[in-house]
Amino acid sequence: MAGSCAHKGVAQTHDLDSLTVRELKQKLLQHGLSIDGCLEKAELVARLRAANETVSSDAHSAAPQLTSLRVGELRAILERHGANDNVQGATEKSELVAAVANCIRRCPICLDDADDDALAAGDMRACGYCRTPFHLRCSAMHAMAAADDGRLPLCCPVPGCRERWPSDVVAWALNPDELARYNAAVRSVREMRQAKSKRGSTSPRTAEAMRNLGLRACPQCGAGIQKQSAGMGHGCDKMTCRCGCKFCFCCGTPAGPNGAPRCQCVEGHHTYLDHEEVLRNYSGNPFDAFAGASQ
Repeated sequence: MAGSCAHKGVAQTHDLDSLTVRELKQKLLQHGLSIDGCLEKAELVARLRAANETVSSDAHSAAPQLTSLRVGELRAILERHGANDNVQGATEKSELVAAVANCIRRCPICLDDADDDALAAGDMRACGYCRTPFHLRCSAMHAMAAADDGRLPLCCPVPGCRERWPSDVVAWALNPDELARYNAAVRSVREMRQAKSKRGSTSPRTAEAMRNLGLRACPQCGAGIQKQSAGMGHGCDKMTCRCGCKFCFCCGTPAGPNGAPRCQCVEGHHTYLDHEEVLRNYSGNPFDAFAGASQ
């Protein structure tokens, strides 16, 4: 995936012979390389040199654009890929260029390597923020999945990036039928958010009436949530709405970062159902998830 850099840019190889075995092992580990099977110093040196050749080859096509970037820009890209810590000891710009090139050498959706011919032909495009390349059809699948799930505006799927993709990328990726479906989803999400904004917060009287009916309003989108009857694997008061909001059914308190509960209404061994599982209509095993919610 885009968040990994297997060979973090081994820049200098001419002085490897002067390093001790311990220093060579440390270099290998720092660059995410295995030392398994290396019994002799020569084997450690050979593995480091081979890694350098691999990175240099991977970086070849990207180097012209990357070498024009400032060191700060290169480190920012590595940060978006979660790889900045791996080159903290880098002393040469070429090490950062090689590390970035390794991070962006493949499409993170299909995991196939980026193809220079595809890039030249316009069948691949790179995110303007993290520089990750995406195939045309991979971009289309990502856009349509996001539209179907209501995860809009469309953002880069690289976890450390999440940059909003501009409309021209969407138009490039989708055929006319897909674009019509995508735009319809955008309008639907926009209307829902506008309706919520006009509706405002639920009044105390309405909230009380909903409670009497066994309903709670999602604190994020305002949708009515009904809890399943208590039973094995469902009926927990930790709720997950289809909009992604996680909250307590008892007091209505939204969860904190990473789904951390912010109230003491429910015992600590209960947990929120994963948002993706909710979007899949609870197709997984509820006993594995420990808790359930329904809208």
